[in-house]
Amino acid sequence: MTSKATTWSDSTLISLQGSVPGINVAIDPDTGIPTLTFPDGYDPSDPSFYANPLDPENGDIARVLRIQYRPDEVETSEDMAKIDADFEVNSAFLRSIEVGAQYRRSGSLRYSGGVNASGTAIPDEDGHVVPTPYVSIDVLLGDEDSPFTPDTYGNWVGQQIVPQETWNSFLANSTATMPFTFFPTGNRTGLLDSWLYPTFDGLESLVDTSMFNHSRLREVNGVAQIPTQDITENIYAGYVKANLAFDLFGMPVHGNIGMRYVKTNDRAAGAQRTLDPNADVVDVVKLAEMRNSYTDWLPSANFSFELIPNQLIAFAGASKVLARPRPSYLAPNLRCNISEDIDGANTCSAGNPDLKPYRADQYDLSLSWYPNKDSLFSAALFYKDIKSYVINDVTSYGVDLFEDGVLYDVTRPENGTGTKITGIELTAQTAFTFLPAPLDGLGFQANYTWAKAKDTRLTNQLTGEALPYPYLSRHSYNLIGYYDKGPLNLRVAYNYRSKYLRDQADRSGNAVFNDATGYLDAKLTIRLRNLLNSSFFIEGKNLTKETERITAGDIRLTSLEYAGRRFYAGFTVRF
Repeated sequence: MTSKATTWSDSTLISLQGSVPGINVAIDPDTGIPTLTFPDGYDPSDPSFYANPLDPENGDIARVLRIQYRPDEVETSEDMAKIDADFEVNSAFLRSIEVGAQYRRSGSLRYSGGVNASGTAIPDEDGHVVPTPYVSIDVLLGDEDSPFTPDTYGNWVGQQIVPQETWNSFLANSTATMPFTFFPTGNRTGLLDSWLYPTFDGLESLVDTSMFNHSRLREVNGVAQIPTQDITENIYAGYVKANLAFDLFGMPVHGNIGMRYVKTNDRAAGAQRTLDPNADVVDVVKLAEMRNSYTDWLPSANFSFELIPNQLIAFAGASKVLARPRPSYLAPNLRCNISEDIDGANTCSAGNPDLKPYRADQYDLSLSWYPNKDSLFSAALFYKDIKSYVINDVTSYGVDLFEDGVLYDVTRPENGTGTKITGIELTAQTAFTFLPAPLDGLGFQANYTWAKAKDTRLTNQLTGEALPYPYLSRHSYNLIGYYDKGPLNLRVAYNYRSKYLRDQADRSGNAVFNDATGYLDAKLTIRLRNLLNSSFFIEGKNLTKETERITAGDIRLTSLEYAGRRFYAGFTVRF
């Protein structure tokens, strides 16, 4: 079996720069949310406020527009071959044996904007200066027209000067006011409802857009661009499993024991470059390739015990599990910036091809009660002994990265070790079929999970306090109510999770947390069986307008995100 997919995407950013004289910004001491106070008479939808910005950046020339175009291609592929066989045994306790083997080769190749150059004369290892495929043009306001021209290497990165008349015409014909209210939820004190934004329709009248394409994304003039990532993973696996069924003191027991062998070979390639504004000679861009290999034996055992046949079931399971890192984490990309300030920090961002996978020993116990065919009540206990896991964006300070005495603050994904997670899960569900019609279509489902990690070996880099396991909420639950009878199916769901750790540290060393969230969704489906076996549905997401609040400290707000209250409608036909 072979599969291949290529995803093309384009990112075109046009930012309009205006001026707001006398604006006042205050931070709410309770929430960390900024409150803006605008001067009297300020109207963000009035083009005159963008026509002649104050505080020009370069003498009498002010930047009024920034245009960026970034092409992107991601090509993923997978080749797989597998064989499975079952052997019936039907002995006193051994019912069958399953064996199998699998080979899988997956690839992820990405070109994103080009890394051989960023508008400067940065050569690759062979001395070629390959023009970047992305476009970045600053439009400045001046006395006369000075069109943008690419540099001698063909980079479309630079600036263009336009006179006041041209700029006024662009504002009048190629801008619009946002048709919706900005951030329409929560406390909006001091927030703008809307403002002027540039449209794409009139962009060609202002700048040359002929290079807004993918023509230089993979190669230019016969010289290859360096990919953002080029990752190949080869996996060799085999397994054997014995299926068991027997009576234990008159109690029916079903289960299986097995072993899985997995060998993983990774090859990752990416670009490495150092930008030193103080150097006489700019370092070259290098293509780095690294390999990693690891082997795992993954035993498992699962048994169910019918304490009361078909009514009260106990389950016990134990296994070793494995989950591989994201391909993007493995790319050996390295981008370093040397500070112009002698006292400033040199920084690097990088991937980590030496990442170990998520590995854990996990154990599960549960007891399930089926009082009737429509109901289930269960309680489960789980324990995970996590040997290794991946933490994204870990910053190590003062690293002699190239063993040349120059120190860098390096941010990259790294492995965490030694965490143990204990948890409880409770589940209840039933259909009220015993109620009189039409109420016999009602039902509900609910589950609650409590989880706690210890020995994470993660600490707050500023305070030394112990940190929780990343992305693990102490409390989470789901509540679902539904009606399903005849042509109607109505489902209302609410899911909640408590506060959790996102990142061990931001650039300042502060731990980053995501506040608790709760989302309410609903969907109504009407079945039209007499009309081509079709159905119509309407669906609402985030009906309570929930936001995602991310903080680095009690009131140090990092991000406040609102994905919107979304509605969908659809029609399906089954043949």
